[in-house]
Amino acid sequence: MKRATPNLSVKLNRVIDPTDDATAIVFEPVQSITAIGYVSGKIRLFSEKLSTHVELGIERSSEIRHLVVLSSQPVVAAIDGLGTLWVFDTDIQRLCFSYNVPLAPTCVGLIADTSWLLIGTEAGRVYFVDVLEGKKSDFSIGCQIRPPSPVVSVAPHPLETEKLLIAYSEGTCVVCDLGKASGSEKAMVLTRHKYEHLQTQGETDGPASAADVDSGAAMLQTTQDGQRSQRDSVHGYANIGSELTSATSTGILRRKS
Repeated sequence: MKRATPNLSVKLNRVIDPTDDATAIVFEPVQSITAIGYVSGKIRLFSEKLSTHVELGIERSSEIRHLVVLSSQPVVAAIDGLGTLWVFDTDIQRLCFSYNVPLAPTCVGLIADTSWLLIGTEAGRVYFVDVLEGKKSDFSIGCQIRPPSPVVSVAPHPLETEKLLIAYSEGTCVVCDLGKASGSEKAMVLTRHKYEHLQTQGETDGPASAADVDSGAAMLQTTQDGQRSQRDSVHGYANIGSELTSATSTGILRRKS
């Protein structure tokens, strides 16, 4: 049976300046925003709603290595080549705050439906920063392997967002349960697996998210029919150190006053 050919058309065409090398790019589908970071430290935002692009910039010349656009929030977060996090308000097109990450950042992730940014580092530690409130949590996750290895991916489970995957460059992946953070870091680790074939230099055959990790049996069980969904569950963040608390069933995290 012959498949129908999809009717594709170009809705928006914008030119990227070839004289200014792009170093990072991200697309946020809810707001339909494409953000592009450049080697000069500039960030350009493109959207169907804008007649021209919006340009933001950090306070020094350093390449943009990581970019995140919050869903349904006018917030863009960027990390430059010197390890500084810069957060912008896209409504007023102004820098809101910056934070020098203590260890060299290697990757970023975002907990769905929240403003909590996950920052993986070269030493294997993962930091938590609320980019909407402009605050870093005192809670962090140390490297779960020895000797320490850089974090190459940190991502929450798509349904059970109190669980997250941390993948290290030497091939080990661990799944942590943030709901058990009141105990030791060892108690948070639900399972781990060593991928001998895991690549870290741009290859695509390694695990991409916590839902992809499988060590012969399911390492993370997805929710079954009739069980809680991401939108109506109270996420298990109440025990993340003394700084965080689970506030509402929307999953938005707030700091204790």
